[in-house]
This record gives sequence, structure tokens and C-alpha cells, in this order.
Amino acid sequence: MWYRIVFAVLVAGTLCGWLSATLSAQANDLIFPGDENWDPNIGSLVLTHTVHSLAFDQGYLYLGEGFGDGNKHIRRWDGANWQSIAANVDGSVLALVTAADGKLYAGGYFTQTGSCNPCKRVAVWDGTGWSPVGYTITGEVTALAIHDNKLYAGVFYEYPNPSRIKRWDGTGWINEPITDTISEFVSHPNGLFAAGKKIVIDEDSGDQITFPSLRVKRNDGWHDLGSGFANSNSNSLFSLAFYPSTVFTPTVGGDFIEPPRYLLTWSENGWTSIGKPDDDVLALAADSCGGLYVGGEFRKIENENYPFLAYYDGTDWHSLGDSFSPLPPSIEVLRFYHGYLAVGGVFTQTLGSQKHRNIALWTGRDCHSIAASGVYTFYAWRQPVVIEIATPGNLAQIRVQRFNRNHSAADEITHPNLRTGVYWQIEGLDSSGNAASGMVYTLTLPTVGFTPDAKDKICHYTNLAWDCAASRYDATRKTISRGGLTSFSDFTVGNDVGPTAVRVTAIHSQPARSSLMLIIGIITGALWIGSRRLHRRGSQAD
Repeated sequence: MWYRIVFAVLVAGTLCGWLSATLSAQANDLIFPGDENWDPNIGSLVLTHTVHSLAFDQGYLYLGEGFGDGNKHIRRWDGANWQSIAANVDGSVLALVTAADGKLYAGGYFTQTGSCNPCKRVAVWDGTGWSPVGYTITGEVTALAIHDNKLYAGVFYEYPNPSRIKRWDGTGWINEPITDTISEFVSHPNGLFAAGKKIVIDEDSGDQITFPSLRVKRNDGWHDLGSGFANSNSNSLFSLAFYPSTVFTPTVGGDFIEPPRYLLTWSENGWTSIGKPDDDVLALAADSCGGLYVGGEFRKIENENYPFLAYYDGTDWHSLGDSFSPLPPSIEVLRFYHGYLAVGGVFTQTLGSQKHRNIALWTGRDCHSIAASGVYTFYAWRQPVVIEIATPGNLAQIRVQRFNRNHSAADEITHPNLRTGVYWQIEGLDSSGNAASGMVYTLTLPTVGFTPDAKDKICHYTNLAWDCAASRYDATRKTISRGGLTSFSDFTVGNDVGPTAVRVTAIHSQPARSSLMLIIGIITGALWIGSRRLHRRGSQAD
């Protein structure tokens, strides 16, 4: 009998060890989505112009058309339809920025926007019409920013005025003492950052030499942060972001080749390379989870295929660009807003039978730091997820990833009512990045494709089973809520699950958990065979 006891102990220990290790590894590791998280409706607009400029506000995604023949448009998307808010724009729209008061500012190389003539180089939309923002800028406006409630414009060239940054004081444009060409501004608590290029004259040859430029404006004026590029053979900075976005860590992309090329981030030791892309980085966007979206003309990062658009989560790279063509496409602009990433440039995106031109929208992850009990909203721009924390426990952060597909454990035979085409992975972390505990919260999810009623439930996937229950539904807002939750994992909304709470065991599980169960099965089988052999030997010995 001793071998049976040993066998039982080995099996129990193996199961517990593998299960504990695997679930622990999954506790703070959001899965990365596939092409299903690209919006299939955003491409209903057929664009023939390059998209250089994008901006979000609470209601809309705005798009400015750039290079290409014919008049351009400034358009907005409400989540379902596109509308032109400025037709007959007679030049490229290269910059868009939204203000806290709801106004939209546009900059570029134009003299009219819609019915506003003259609206030269910079114009403002108040929700109903366009107005000029001064008349004195003559050069091409390449960047716009609002910092400390002031509007700034980056201007490509104005002869004989050497200033390349202008500040609007409400009545006119004030020259800032910067002669560098600006590609992008970022407003940050540490100041207004400006990335671009500067031109110096070679003392020996008299030739013009272009170097990357990075400057910051603080209360005491402008400061040069680009000295690390001074002796390089590099050219321009095209993009700027703060990664992670919560600290002073500027990250820049461009066509520079020294120091390490194309993509750099600042640390206490100076500029260091991220990813080593093999071609130009034209666009950057930091998300709310400490990750970084990178776009451009590259094909590879760290010698692996990550074509044109990639996401860095701080440890691993993930590809988003497999659906883009022709070769080579060019990702020109990225904008992140409450979990959504807008992508513009020159490309065709193929999603099944649908083809999109020059504009795409991705549903990424959205995160919040947790300081106390309260209401926290994720994906606030569209179809929000709301978590109301009654007891925070040791929660320090909540991370949410939406998936626009059925959960792998919602199969057609046993769980057809859970196959609503969307689910959410939610994780709560403590200050050390481990799974949090001790929290109590209410979760409110949007329903997609149907109106909720009393038979619909929020279903929580935990311990390889679905646990479905609900506390209330809102048919007007098309949401459903569930209170008294004390753990995080995967959630979906079950349509017509039933009048009472149910618990249904899953036949299929998440891929990682399926692999775990396969490994456990193999080990169990091996141990069982070994025990039988020991049993036979023992019988023969007896």
C-alpha cells in the first residue's frame, strides 16, 4: 500500500505546484488581442489623402487629410458614422488638437477651411463653425499643442522671421526664441516638450548639417535636451512620448542613426535604445498601462517581425501590423485615448473581406491607479466598463483588456448564451505587481448587440468554471451590473442566461490553462503507469 500513498502524494503535490505556479504567472499578465480588436466600421470612409493628424475628445475622433491631389477635409467620427466638418480645405492639415472647452484647433498649409476664408494656417472649430486664429503665420504649421491653457504652433519656415515656435496670446502670435523645426509637441506636467530638428553650419565646409532637436519649456524658459545627438550623423526626431507616462522619461523616434538608431528613451544614464527597429519610427503613443505604441516604416524590432506597428508592454513586444499593406505602408500618426488607439498614415488594412484606407482604430488595454474606494471608468470614450470599489483591500492598480471575440471557454454546445462576441480580462494588482486581495466591488459592463433584461447576467470565469449572476440592468444605457465581487479574472455578459444565478463548468478553457491540464494529464498518466509497475513487482515479490 505504501506505493499508493506515495503516488497520491506525488499527484497532489504536482497538481498543486503546477496549478499554483501557472495561476500565479497569469495573475498579472494580460493577454494580447488579435486582429479582432481592429474596428471594422472605422474604414467605411474611403480616403485618398495621407492622414497626418488625429485627435480625440469625449464625443469624437477627428481626422485631418494631408498630402494628395484635390481639396482636403477635416472629418469627425461618432463611433458609427463619419461627417465632414470642413470641406474644400485647400491645403494639407498637418496638426489637430482639442481643448478642454471643446474647441478643435487645426494647423497646416491652407488658407481656408470649409466656409471660413481666410482661415490661414491655423483655424478653430467651436462645434458649429470655423474661425481664423490670427493672420500673421505664413509658414507651414507642422504641430500644435495646448499647454497651461495657451496654444502653441510649430512653424516650418517663415522668411525672414527665424522663430519656429509661436504662442497665441488671445489676440496675436508671439515668437518663441526657438529656430528648430518642430515635428511634435507633448504637454507634460514637467513642461512643454518639442521634438524636431535643428540646422547648424559646418565651420569648415559651410554646409548645413541637420541634427535631432529636443527642447522643453518650463517657467524659466526653454532648455535644450538634445545634446546627446550633437556629434551624431543623425537627422530628425519625428515623434515623442512619455514612457511610462507617469514619470519624466521622454522617448523619441525618428530617422537618426547615432546614438542607437530610430527609437530611444531617456534614463539616468542618458539615451538608451528600445527594441532596435530596422527603419524610421514616425509615431509614438504611450497608453495608460505603462506601455508604448510604436509606428513607422520598420519591418523588424529586435530582429523579429513586427511590421510597421507594434506595442511594447515593458517586457515583451507585440505585433499589430500584420493586416497592413501595401509594402511598405507608412504609419504617420498615433493617438491613444481611454483604451483606444487611432492610427493614421498611408496604408491599406485588410480585415477579412473589408479593406480600409489610411485610418484604423484599435481597442487596447486601459488601466487606472487605485488610491481609495470610489468609481473608476475604463474605455470611457465608447462602451465603458465601470468598477465601483467599496473596499479596496491592497489594490494599487486595475488593468482591463477588452476582446472583441467569444471567450475560448464559451463553446457553442454548452454555453451558447455566453457567445456574445465580447469579453473582458480584468486584473487587480498590489503595489508590488502581484495579484491584489481583500477588495469588494461592483462591476458594470456594456451589452453589445442586444438590450439587457432581467434574464441577463455578468458571468465570471474562475476556477475553470463560469459563475453567472447580476444585481441590476439598465435598458436605457444598455448596461448590466453585478455587486459583491471579490476577485478579478475574465468576464462576459450572458444573454438570457436565466432568472437565477447559475454555475456552469467549462468544457473548454483558456489556452494557457488547457496546456496546463494537458501537462497535468501527462504527468498523472506517467505516475499511474509507474505505480502499476511497482504494484506488479510487489505482487511478484510476494
